[in-house]
Amino acid sequence: MYRNFEQASTQNVVCPFCGLLCDDVVLDGPGTDFLVESNDCWRSIVGYTEALTRGRIEATIFGVHVDWFDALDMACEMIRDAESPIITGLTTDVRGVRSALKLAERLSANIDHQSSRAFNLNAGRLSTNGGYYTTLTEARNNADLLVVFGHTLLHSFPRLFEVLNFFRPIRTRLNKTRKVAFIGEPQHEIVPHKHRRKIAAHVECELKDAGLVAAHIQARLENRALNTTDYPDISDLQLQKLTAAIESADYPVFAWSAEDFLFPFGDLALESIHRLIDSLNETGRAAGLPLTLSPTTTTANTVATWQYGKPLPLSFAGRNPAHHPDYYLTDSIIEREETDLIIWVGGLDSKVEIPSNSYERIVLSSVPTDDVELFLPVAMPGIHHDAHLVRTDSIVSHYLPDTN
Repeated sequence: MYRNFEQASTQNVVCPFCGLLCDDVVLDGPGTDFLVESNDCWRSIVGYTEALTRGRIEATIFGVHVDWFDALDMACEMIRDAESPIITGLTTDVRGVRSALKLAERLSANIDHQSSRAFNLNAGRLSTNGGYYTTLTEARNNADLLVVFGHTLLHSFPRLFEVLNFFRPIRTRLNKTRKVAFIGEPQHEIVPHKHRRKIAAHVECELKDAGLVAAHIQARLENRALNTTDYPDISDLQLQKLTAAIESADYPVFAWSAEDFLFPFGDLALESIHRLIDSLNETGRAAGLPLTLSPTTTTANTVATWQYGKPLPLSFAGRNPAHHPDYYLTDSIIEREETDLIIWVGGLDSKVEIPSNSYERIVLSSVPTDDVELFLPVAMPGIHHDAHLVRTDSIVSHYLPDTN
């Protein structure tokens, strides 16, 4: 389960530590020296270093180390005694999600991914009004303007510009200059200095005002009257520059992470972004590029849709699996006190976040967790065993052979 890193170099490894699933990672050894071809990525370096140098993890019962099989027997006993279990976390691969869904169906339990609330911000809009989304490859080949929302996106996805090949000419339009624009707090330091002249515009604002910015741009492009008192703290000159950049682009792509919009009325901010994209497609071409921080988010929802035709969260309390984007969420169920056992299924966890409460908890994770009733260590997909994960755009299922 734990790697003895003796090989001199392992080439073309798929990195499982963000939704981009970059497939050109090089693990150099022996030792703990890991790097990514052509561009260092802090997320990959930290993830592999922690995973491949972590010591052996023991099963625990109430924080006391026990034999793994004794812990497994106790898990079975706790599950038999539970009346309303919920399975959550799901930071695992395709096989892990399949197994969790099978267990939920057998137990008539609810099942939910830890990032379902963020995922449903995008899925909810698609299910009601549709939308224009693109893929990483299509954006890489054709987009000439990338509009980035939020102040953490480029930190969360360090290789986004490289994956999109965004500071090189478009393959199909060799004479077209590619530009980038920002809506949110300053991110210029993340853009390589030699490419900063390609920043077409930057509207500095809090992310909660991103929807207001999008609505302003849409109104201006549609030649509608504006009430300038609606955005007193936002530079009108910056708004003009961004509007001009979008208007002159042949194919603007708008990138955001739904995890960044988990604030009050964040769904309305995203709705304004979607409406701007809808408006641009009436006379031209534009698309959204929603990114998920963990590949397990798209993996879990994709597998659920494969098997049951519905995304997470799901309830198997009835004869057929039922879906509701809010009612079956883990935090909603806990708030209503409708569970007596929480089963956390992990593997690619960076941390386990289960609310402290009086319910019994079983944690299956690669992260040691002693403050729960029962902890069972599991291997990390793509590192300790072969795995499949679905990329953030839900288009590609990557095969990750173990790196042992």
